[in-house]
Amino acid sequence: MSKYDVLPFERGTTFGDGNTNVYGTGKNQKLLGKTYTVKDTQHDKGEDVVLRVVMWNHATGHTVSSDSGRGMSLVGAGTKGDAGAIVTSIVTATGEVAKPLDDAYAADLVIARYDLFYVVESGRCDINSGSTGALVAGTAVAYADDGTIGVAPATTEFVLGTLDETISVDAADDDVDFCVIVAAGITPGTA
Repeated sequence: MSKYDVLPFERGTTFGDGNTNVYGTGKNQKLLGKTYTVKDTQHDKGEDVVLRVVMWNHATGHTVSSDSGRGMSLVGAGTKGDAGAIVTSIVTATGEVAKPLDDAYAADLVIARYDLFYVVESGRCDINSGSTGALVAGTAVAYADDGTIGVAPATTEFVLGTLDETISVDAADDDVDFCVIVAAGITPGTA
């Protein structure tokens, strides 16, 4: 028996595969907020990653970007009900409670309204820097207002995780991905 969970749909795809009418009273609704531990196939470290199933609930679909826009704002995080299972936008506020879109999603994939997809609940995930300067391995990071990672978070901001390695980004090259070890949980103000 494998130590890994069986995913309800493949990484890099959505539950409805582009269909807009997948949310209802069946199996798909029961998947919301569920987490699955799988082997991390995106980073050659031999570790696991925990994925959370979430639903895109915005009037229009979301086109996956190769740089910013991979931070998914989790509605109702820290509350009862569908806490952390509904996404209505990408990150728009510094320190917002959010999880990164799974690395397995390719740029230009469109996530339709009401479709289900994965965010990284915990484990390694590549996230765009979007800023300049040096950040040291082990530094706690939070989302900036454009869905990228920049400076260490203030005490009232949601801590996304820690940097895997020391990075230095200059103004000419401020659009690079770096690895963040995403911390489990969705409680805001944990710095």
